[in-house]
Amino acid sequence: MKNKNAALNDSLTVLVLLFLALAVWVSLPFYPRADAAFYDNTTVTTKLNVTNAPPTIHNTIIYDDNGTAWTNDVMILNEGTIDMIYCNASVRDTNGWADINKSNATLFLHVPGPTHYGEASDRDYIYANDSCQLDSIDGYNGTVSCTFKVFFHAEPGAWNCSVYVVDQYNYEATDFADTLKNISKLFALELNTTTIDYGNLAVGDVSGEEQVNIKNTGNSDINISVDGYGSIRGDGLAMNCSFGTSIAVGYERYAIFPDSNYSVNMTSLTSSPLTYGIANLTIIETDDDTANSTNLTYWRISVPFGVEAGPCNGSIVFSAVGNEA
Repeated sequence: MKNKNAALNDSLTVLVLLFLALAVWVSLPFYPRADAAFYDNTTVTTKLNVTNAPPTIHNTIIYDDNGTAWTNDVMILNEGTIDMIYCNASVRDTNGWADINKSNATLFLHVPGPTHYGEASDRDYIYANDSCQLDSIDGYNGTVSCTFKVFFHAEPGAWNCSVYVVDQYNYEATDFADTLKNISKLFALELNTTTIDYGNLAVGDVSGEEQVNIKNTGNSDINISVDGYGSIRGDGLAMNCSFGTSIAVGYERYAIFPDSNYSVNMTSLTSSPLTYGIANLTIIETDDDTANSTNLTYWRISVPFGVEAGPCNGSIVFSAVGNEA
C-alpha cells in the first residue's frame, strides 16, 4: 500500500511540473522566425514613355507701337489713326518646337465685372490675331509675337491680352498678361477746313453764314471750346486789319443751328477758352458701329465803323474738351 501511495505522489508531482512548465512557456514572448515570408520584399521597376505633353505659355506682355513696354502701363492713342500694339509670350514644348502647329491672340478691354474677352470682333472692345508669328529659340523654347492694329476709338480703360497655342495632337495652352495696360481717354477733333473766308464786306456789313464741321477723332465724348485772337492769343481781337485798325473779338459770332440771326441768336466769340465748351454742343465718340461722329457750327462777322479798307486776318482756336468737365 505504501508503494502505491508513493507512486501516485510521484505521478502528481510530474503532472504539476508539466503544468508549470506549460504555463511558463505560454507566458514567454513570441518571436517569429527571421526568415518568415512576409518579411521578404522584391523591387520591380515601373516605366512608361510620354508620347506627347501640352505646350506651356508664360510671360505674356503687352507692348506699344514703339516696341517697348508701356510707361506706367498707360498708352495714349493717336487721334484719327491706327496704332500698332504687340502682345508677346514665351512658349515651351518638350515634344520639340516643331510640335506646335499654330498660335493666335486676343487683345480685349477688361472691365470690372463682365469682360469682352471671347466676344465677336469689335474694334471698340476687342481685337483678334489668328496668325501670330512663332519663332524658335532652341529645340524646345520659343516666342509668340502678335500684332494688333488698334483704332483711335478703342475704349479707354484696362486692356488685357490672351495668347493661345495648339500642338499637332490638339493639346492647347492659354496665358493672359500679368499686368493690364490702360488706354487713356483721347479728346481730339478734326475740322473740315483750315480757313473761314467771309469774303468782301463793307464797314457796317454782316457776313453770310460760314459752316465749320467738327469730327470727333478720339475715344470719348467731347464738347468744343472756341476762342479768338488777332495776332496773339488773348489779345481781345477777332482780326487785325489795315492801317493799324482791328475788329474786336465780340464782333465774330457763332451758333450751333443754321440761319441764326446775328444779333439775336448768335454768341459772341471771346478771347479766352470756354471751360465747359459751347453750350449744348456735344460730339459723341466714334465707335465701330457708326461712321465718324460729327457736329456743326455756324459763323458770321460784322465789320464795325473805324476799320480801314484792306485785308483783315485773325484766328479761331477749336479745342476738344472732355464731356464730363
